[in-house]
Amino acid sequence: MTLRGVHGVAKVLLFQILLPTIKGELQLIGSPEPVVGLVGHDCVLPCSLHPAHRVDGDTVEWTRPDLDPIYVHIFSYGRLLNNDQNPSFEQRTNLSENKLRHGDMSLTLSKLRLSDEGTYKCKFVTQESTFDVQVPLVVGAVSEPQMSLERSDDKLVFKCEAKKWYPKPEMEWRDSKGTVIPHEDINTVYDEYYSVSSSIKVDFASSDNYTCTVQQQDIGQVRKAILMTPEVYGEVASLKISRYTLIGWLIVLGLFICALIMGSLMYNWETLVARCRGADEPDEAVSPLIQRLQTENNNLQEQVTLLQQQKEGLTTENSHLREEVERLERENQDLRTAESSL
Repeated sequence: MTLRGVHGVAKVLLFQILLPTIKGELQLIGSPEPVVGLVGHDCVLPCSLHPAHRVDGDTVEWTRPDLDPIYVHIFSYGRLLNNDQNPSFEQRTNLSENKLRHGDMSLTLSKLRLSDEGTYKCKFVTQESTFDVQVPLVVGAVSEPQMSLERSDDKLVFKCEAKKWYPKPEMEWRDSKGTVIPHEDINTVYDEYYSVSSSIKVDFASSDNYTCTVQQQDIGQVRKAILMTPEVYGEVASLKISRYTLIGWLIVLGLFICALIMGSLMYNWETLVARCRGADEPDEAVSPLIQRLQTENNNLQEQVTLLQQQKEGLTTENSHLREEVERLERENQDLRTAESSL
């Protein structure tokens, strides 16, 4: 055998030895973690050939074994085959022909539905071999939580509601310092999607802001809403505190005056009795005391009249405070209406 022949045989043997190794390095890569998509949005199911290899002239199949028919998207020899495609994916799947030239067979799913959740299979078929990889898809649904504020006696009730979530989310309240606030039992309604709501009660004079957080760990989604206590409620609380303080002081003053009058009456009565017992002429001893008692009685009547006037003043002040509270609440309602229309 000539030297040239030996070289030729060696080349053939080397190729035969290296060919399985080369084939073994060619692999289909999907996603190490489940793909998460949101209802109404688009998502991409990754699938690519490594090392990069042009695949637009071969067959790429995307299937989901739990469906009937199982075919989600079929691309074969440069054209789309949709005769066997599952009707639920009609006009919602796409492969980029430009990416196919670089070995990228990732499938784009449009306008996701909850029913799209499942395990998909990406299959690459050539004349020599077949490669496939599984790509799990988790579909969730989220929305922005909505907060509202109501008044209940001397408390403010903050309410938070989140509609159309999936899977079932958790809800948490915090103040501006990040402290978790205990809330009422979460109300959950399920109708294909989950709607959750809860509320907290805070003091009427509170001027803090409160954050409602809705989250779902399985799909890694978090949404927050923040609402601050309107200043109008702080002003109303201040007016109430001032009113109660004024009434308290007037009550204390009235009790003090009554105590003085009672003490004076008791003293004069005891003096009158003592003088009546010791006087030789009772009429002369009693007469000045009677006049003094009449004077004290007149003073007492004047004090009663003064207290009545003060009571009327308090009633008028209370009426003015109520009007002020109503005005502030109307302004607050107008502000809330304006904010909701923006």
